[in-house]
Amino acid sequence: MKKVTISPSNTRAIAFLEDLNKKKEALRKKFEARASKIIKPKAARPQ
Repeated sequence: MKKVTISPSNTRAIAFLEDLNKKKEALRKKFEARASKIIKPKAARPQ
């Protein structure tokens, strides 16, 4: 991941990316929860 320097011009872009990441995390957790019912994971990855 590239480090993004925080400046007034790209704070909106950063907020957008963080929102996208939160949505991605929520989807991933939902998917993993559904998948864990079918396939029991050997070890839960801490995150």
